[in-house]
Amino acid sequence: MSVFPFADEPDHAQEPADSDNDEQAQRRPHRQHDWLMRCYLIRGADGFNSAVITYAVPLMVLALTHSPAWTGLAFLLEWLPRLGVIASSGPLIDRHGPVRTVFAASTLRAAAALLTLAGLSLGAGVVAVLAFGVATGIAAQASFLASE
Repeated sequence: MSVFPFADEPDHAQEPADSDNDEQAQRRPHRQHDWLMRCYLIRGADGFNSAVITYAVPLMVLALTHSPAWTGLAFLLEWLPRLGVIASSGPLIDRHGPVRTVFAASTLRAAAALLTLAGLSLGAGVVAVLAFGVATGIAAQASFLASE
């Protein structure tokens, strides 16, 4: 079942004209409410994730380097790829669909988080956090565009 309404809507012109229509009509408002809850849950979680990452990466860099210059560089490196993704992700979302795009972006963010933890445990430090910021910035922008 998809979170987007156009993926699950039945063709109403081909519905049978028996008592099943009454039952389907009674369930339709619940289905729409269900879709709204799933849609806003995904968008809310995605927005929260993006906001946390947007501010967590520069703060992590500040904690590691104690340098405001590195913090500004982290913020810049996190946002520059996002601007490039705006132009390129539209055709990809059209080709692969919004559900697959949101899933792929969430998977990329989870993989980037695990790789960053591994990099930090191996001593990669700032480089791992900056790479995490770039990867999650790209994924966040693609996910935002797909959910719009």
